[in-house]
Amino acid sequence: MLIEVIETINPKLTRPQLRRLAVFISASLEGHTIFIGHGKPWRKESDNIVSMATQSFLWLIRSGDVPK
Repeated sequence: MLIEVIETINPKLTRPQLRRLAVFISASLEGHTIFIGHGKPWRKESDNIVSMATQSFLWLIRSGDVPK
């Protein structure tokens, strides 16, 4: 599903690039849960961290600056 969303944003990406981005984004989201998940110390910053992550992911997808 994530590959389809990424491809919609930037259809010029190759299949390997789409897979790499999907894995990177998924792993990043999972990794954030140890810091901003329920009851975690950085929970109060979750809106800011999610905003930064979203901006970063969108820049990476739109720029296409992903190893081929």
